[in-house]
Amino acid sequence: MWSNFLYEKQIYVKEVAPKIDWKIGKETKKIGVFNCKRATANFRGRNYTAWFTTEIPLPFGPWKFQGLPGLILEVYDTNKNVHWYFKTIEYPSKSNEKLKYISKPVKEKLNSYSEYKLLQKKIKEKATDKNKLISKQFPGVTFIDPEIKQMFIECEE
Repeated sequence: MWSNFLYEKQIYVKEVAPKIDWKIGKETKKIGVFNCKRATANFRGRNYTAWFTTEIPLPFGPWKFQGLPGLILEVYDTNKNVHWYFKTIEYPSKSNEKLKYISKPVKEKLNSYSEYKLLQKKIKEKATDKNKLISKQFPGVTFIDPEIKQMFIECEE
């Protein structure tokens, strides 16, 4: 799978779809016309709640979320720093459009998630170095170095 990140420039990262250890609960709710079940998981340092429907028996969802016995219609982390949800969906679709496969990105790309994490470390180091230079200009002012988990959603595992 390819992920698209934007930080100073657009970067595509190639990664094998991760396996997420979902725990399916008993809670249910309705999203649109679909009956959904709740599932929870810890993924790369964050606790997520997903609402999926078995009425659309596809094991997919937004971003990297997948692996449940139905389409994920909503998913968010504990603090709702990230939150994906469907506004509308037509299933089964009445459209006759053909699906097109996404081609490999032609812009800058990284061939693995570990390459992406190394890039984020370099960006953090650059920000830390910048703080050191600025603190020399402003004695008595303390700059707090950024943390990777604050700068990039999934680099802290």
